[in-house]
Amino acid sequence: MTSGRSAQGCWTCRLRRKKCDEATPVCFSCDSRNIQCHGYGQRPEWMDGGERERAELARIKQCVKKNRRQKRLRSQQLHSAASPQTPPLTGSDQHSTEGNDNRNVSRVTKTGPDRREDLSPTVSHPPESPLDLSSHNADGNYNGEYLSLIPEVNTPNCPAKLSLPARSPSQHHLPQSVLPPLRILHHRETELLMHYLDHVFHLQFRFHSPSVRTGGRGWLLWLLIRTGPLYHAALSLSALHQHVILHRKENADSSGTWNRLSPTLHELNEYHGRTLQELQICLQTSQMDTDHPDLGRQVEILACGVQLISFQLFQGGVSDWQMHVNAVAALISSIEDHRQLQLEHSPDGEELHTSADPFSAPSPEEAALHFLSAVVIWFDIAACVSTGTAPRLLHHHPSLLGSGRIDLANVMGCRSWAMETIGQIAALSAWKQELVTDGRGVSIWELVEKGKSIQSRLESEIGALEAETVTEYQRNSTRAVQSAITYAFACGALVYLHVTVSGAYPSLPEIKSSVSQTLSALYNVVQVSNDPQSIRGVVLPLCVAGCMVDLETGLQEEYRHLILDMGDDAREFGNTSTVLSVMEKCWEMRQTHPKGDGNGPWDWRRAMECLGVRAFLI
Repeated sequence: MTSGRSAQGCWTCRLRRKKCDEATPVCFSCDSRNIQCHGYGQRPEWMDGGERERAELARIKQCVKKNRRQKRLRSQQLHSAASPQTPPLTGSDQHSTEGNDNRNVSRVTKTGPDRREDLSPTVSHPPESPLDLSSHNADGNYNGEYLSLIPEVNTPNCPAKLSLPARSPSQHHLPQSVLPPLRILHHRETELLMHYLDHVFHLQFRFHSPSVRTGGRGWLLWLLIRTGPLYHAALSLSALHQHVILHRKENADSSGTWNRLSPTLHELNEYHGRTLQELQICLQTSQMDTDHPDLGRQVEILACGVQLISFQLFQGGVSDWQMHVNAVAALISSIEDHRQLQLEHSPDGEELHTSADPFSAPSPEEAALHFLSAVVIWFDIAACVSTGTAPRLLHHHPSLLGSGRIDLANVMGCRSWAMETIGQIAALSAWKQELVTDGRGVSIWELVEKGKSIQSRLESEIGALEAETVTEYQRNSTRAVQSAITYAFACGALVYLHVTVSGAYPSLPEIKSSVSQTLSALYNVVQVSNDPQSIRGVVLPLCVAGCMVDLETGLQEEYRHLILDMGDDAREFGNTSTVLSVMEKCWEMRQTHPKGDGNGPWDWRRAMECLGVRAFLI
């Protein structure tokens, strides 16, 4: 089917004579193929109807041809991959592939802002490619999207897409879990599993406060044992964490540390590769029933997606996270749409899966879905602050957050109203940018009116938080920590709102005041939690406010030390070094180009563009 030419699309799509969705800063058509999007500005010099234009078109066509060839190759590999499940690692086969150069972890130094060792596994599976969200349709069949979570055979510029083979009617009714329950066959696996539960999960969700009434974290162990991809993803995160810690120790004391470091490299490579292989098989053999979707399978896919995001986040959070966030957000949207449909057809308008006993704990699937839904909403909102887009789940916020069904405070420490407000600001920013991009112009009156509505709520809630008194006895309590974190996010949201409405001008009184207020709120988080590493959980307000520091105030040093005081372990395993690099780049560019560079004033997104990254502020 031939696509119509886009008259107002990006220059790349115009050259290819393809339909363009005109998304910013790059269109999805170009981004999904990992080819350069030439944007929507002035006509490129090479687009002259002559030799240079023909050469650029030929280069793009060559990439498309490579895509087709590698797509066919991937189809052949999928048939061989759908063989019986590879058994868990044992002591003997942990070292069976040490001599295989294609399965060693790359140790090439990154060119990105954190300048750290690239721990991305270069297993026989190639790097992950962007999602094809165009497969989203009304019937809720998302298998094509979730297969895109898995690496595909590709070239650096032209990732291939994965095609699903036709399924017979009998394949619509598969066992609840495609992969059989795991058996832990080696002591090392128990060590890594416990390391994940004891240390890594806490780093992923530092402020998670499980409730006894809802079964605590029992659903987590239940999911880990029953879901092969999730189990091996957890082991790969543990191996990554141990590798980072041992690598830092090796730099301090090289005596014999490499003997312990080398096995963690192999484990990281092996478990991550197994995660991707098993998840691919799981998705390839799954078929969601649009009338009666399998909740257990949906939860397994959600959990695997969240782990893939964490893997990218703990390596700096600068790439490959957007496609996973988009995919899990699409699945949550599908689940919520199905739930609403059930409610409409329910005689009493009640949930079909709700237990008759109000005091009984939810099923493992329900408990896991509740937790993962909160995580995905959090990720979806935070992603928008970096990408400049509106939240994908924005239309579901009233039913998920406004109704109190999902309580973000028990997962990320910040109360739902603050994150919901940040989502509204992101939508306002996207609306403003869309009008500017389309050349329609922005009504200042309408923009200010929309901003005032959000500001009124923020200031009212901030006032209520400031009125709370915390005694010495209450410090470090769950409620006190949640109040402190919420206050930091709310103050950061004020900075975000003022930048959206007034522009990224740090000398403006409202921005200067809210930046100072956010700094005090961040210090309060450390004081109340009595933990310098608690800054891990508030990097979004830290980055937004830190980038908007007026250099004449000297507050940039205060923001810098909030990260430096966390210690080496925290900075090397996670995205705080990336956040620091983004802030420092913003300060540097503002000092050398105080009036901007012709593309507007400097904010966190402009700094990320200069660094060539898209930092995930989680």
